[in-house]
Amino acid sequence: MLNELMIKRAAGDDDGALSVLDLICRRTVGVSLSLVRRTSPERLLDLIHCGGQANFNSILVAELLLQDVELSEKIGNISQAVVSRLQAFCLLIDSLELLGPEEQAEYRKKLDVLAASLESTSDDSYLQSKVDGYLLKKASS
Repeated sequence: MLNELMIKRAAGDDDGALSVLDLICRRTVGVSLSLVRRTSPERLLDLIHCGGQANFNSILVAELLLQDVELSEKIGNISQAVVSRLQAFCLLIDSLELLGPEEQAEYRKKLDVLAASLESTSDDSYLQSKVDGYLLKKASS
């Protein structure tokens, strides 16, 4: 399915790519992409953990949300891109310590980019605390 997503993205089929993202979310988390976007980060983690393989699924859903960010920005839906970016950031933060050292290094790079883009985006206290906590932890490392 991920291959199909990349094929649709490469072909410029944004609607088809969003449909594939939705299907992968339904199979991975059991809910639609639309619901993943609207669900609080805490609740989304609960949904992912109910399905087993929580670590893998958290990373997979975060990667799907990063794809959604790119697609949303491409079609001009900036507010949706911000929401998906926030969701992906929260999922990655909560899954980072469960990864091996090489994977952590790779995802820290993604977290750095996400944190920089989110630093002043949200006035939600939970989300802002996640960003601030990540930046503080990074600065003390």
